[in-house]
Amino acid sequence: MAQSLELLLIPFLMPDNDARRQAEEQIKRLAKDPQVVPAFVPHLRTAKTPNVRQLVAVILRKKITGHWAKLAPQVKQLVKQSLIESITMEHSPPVRRASANVVALILFSSLTETIGSTFRPHFAELQALLLNCLQDETSNHVRVAALKAVGSFLEFTNDGAEVVKVREFIPSILNVSRQCLAAGEEDVAIISFEIFDELIESPAPLLGDSVKSIVQFSLEVSSSQNLESNTRHQNANPKFREASVTALGVVSEGCAESMKDKLKPVLQIVLGALRDPEQMVRGAASFALGQFAEHLQPEIISHYASVLPCILNALEDVSDEVKEKSYYALAAFCEDMGMEILAFLDPLMGKLLVALQNSSRNLQETCMSAIGSVAAAAEQAFIPYAERVLELMKVFMVLTNDEDLRARARATELVGIVAMSVGRTRIEPILPAFVEAAISGFGLEFSELREYTHGFFSNVAEIMDDGFVKYLPHVVPLAFSSCNLDDGSAVDIDESDDENINGFGEVSSDDEAHDEPRVRNISIRTGVLDEKAAATQALGLFAQHTKSSFSPYLEESLKILVRHSGYFHEDVRLQAIIALKHFLTAAHAIFQCQNDGSMKAKEILDTVMNIYSKTMTEDDDKEVVAQACMSISDIIKDYVYMALEPYMSQLVDATLTLLREESACQKLENGSDIDDDDDTEHDEILMDAVSDLLPAFAKSMGSHFAPICETI
Repeated sequence: MAQSLELLLIPFLMPDNDARRQAEEQIKRLAKDPQVVPAFVPHLRTAKTPNVRQLVAVILRKKITGHWAKLAPQVKQLVKQSLIESITMEHSPPVRRASANVVALILFSSLTETIGSTFRPHFAELQALLLNCLQDETSNHVRVAALKAVGSFLEFTNDGAEVVKVREFIPSILNVSRQCLAAGEEDVAIISFEIFDELIESPAPLLGDSVKSIVQFSLEVSSSQNLESNTRHQNANPKFREASVTALGVVSEGCAESMKDKLKPVLQIVLGALRDPEQMVRGAASFALGQFAEHLQPEIISHYASVLPCILNALEDVSDEVKEKSYYALAAFCEDMGMEILAFLDPLMGKLLVALQNSSRNLQETCMSAIGSVAAAAEQAFIPYAERVLELMKVFMVLTNDEDLRARARATELVGIVAMSVGRTRIEPILPAFVEAAISGFGLEFSELREYTHGFFSNVAEIMDDGFVKYLPHVVPLAFSSCNLDDGSAVDIDESDDENINGFGEVSSDDEAHDEPRVRNISIRTGVLDEKAAATQALGLFAQHTKSSFSPYLEESLKILVRHSGYFHEDVRLQAIIALKHFLTAAHAIFQCQNDGSMKAKEILDTVMNIYSKTMTEDDDKEVVAQACMSISDIIKDYVYMALEPYMSQLVDATLTLLREESACQKLENGSDIDDDDDTEHDEILMDAVSDLLPAFAKSMGSHFAPICETI
């Protein structure tokens, strides 16, 4: 193992991101074996450069507590001797400090092997003592010592009572940190952030409701111009800077309101990171800007004048990884800009078109996504660029190699978006070639391509209306095929190492928690799920826009929608609930001139209204329930009261159940201890939809609504 480690350590420090990531992944696999400790130790003395020796010590520090108890006594002695030599003979101060940290952890691990079981029964008394020490106004040394001691508790925190006690430290830690910062003692803030790092990394849910307070404190410190740089940014290590900026992006989803209040100083930090000399930090900054664009609306849009030029500059970064994340940021930012984008449209499209023709496949894919966002925001103003973009898409839409199919999928999606922007008059003459290319892609057995192709057909149906009828015999069977695919559902064992799934993994001390296989309750092919949702949406739009011409496909399509309205995943159910309303539109057009048409239309209305009323009370997803309520409101406006009178009683009962918060989706929340960051937003959407039902009922029912009104 020693020789292979020697080869792995050098790429770990190289600027080549791919090489570094490969090295990290291999180290993570090796690091699960306790023998990695004695294998690493010799490199503390033999590695030629201080950076590599320091890296060895850092990795040992992360792994030593988990592996120490598993090592043989003679191995432990060898490790200790090598570390002492490193501390006493090493010329590089960073390497000496890193080695000393490992020794400290060994001492702590040795203690916990013998006194851990004795320590835990006194947890409550020691917690009370440390809380008093943290609040000691007479001695800063006492407070700092107590602050350091708090970290020791994390090693023993597992069950619910201990978790609650650790959470009780957090307000005192924040209070001490603010007091010491005001007194100019910035080292204390750094100790606090180290503790917060440990809390975040712990497998126990130690943060609880304190996340908001910690983020608020972090923003105060990082945005204060009166503090030293190392206090505000914690460390000169680029990986720490990368992690810090990435964290800002990630927490923008769950802590949106807090971040909106500090958006200007936070943006200064992230835009500064976009100019960092290290590409990993610049990439993290681009990612964070994309996250801000997604989660900090609408406030973030008011900063477009300062943000967008920085993103444009990042598109020309020397690193492909930074470029790729910058395209993501650009796409997310442009999506909600609307007409504000016009001032940047020409330079923006100039850079994107050049990049589209001269970049790697990965960059071309993200570039196409960015162009799609620009086209959607610019609408008719995109017309001058549409012809060139569509010509380029023809090249992508005939690619057949496996490694090119994702780019083909993006191109297919982009053509649909551009068609929506430029309108029917301009797209109709050139549409057949694109439709033919899209249909041919179904034979390539790539689920993502089929998913995006259904989206393309949906967009085309929307802009073509009756002009789409000629394509129905070709595209409806494809939608049927996707809707009827096997999900691949199964119960199985998950033995994968998924910690690095987002590209931000690192060798850490809690890897051992994932060594054992985990049982997954259900495993599905998620690509098929997305494909089914897209195909279900397409059927609804086909019916809505071709109306009576959809007659040959109505019966089979309705069977699929009924089945999908009870599908196990909410994304598919949502699309089925939306599509059912469109089927009522088509059914009305199809049956209005038939002798027995009213009876057939009534059967479909029965089916749809029964599904909607059942969804309101029994579906466990708030977004699906809200959509059912919105669809019912629209139907009530379109139909006379006599046609809907048979359903009114059950619809009103379902509405009252929602108002009393007794539906399945509301009961699930009330009986759960799990916090959902999106739950408040979903509550608002749901209650807005329920509230809109009441005036719809009143207008349709007239005087019949009075008794119902009294019960609300």
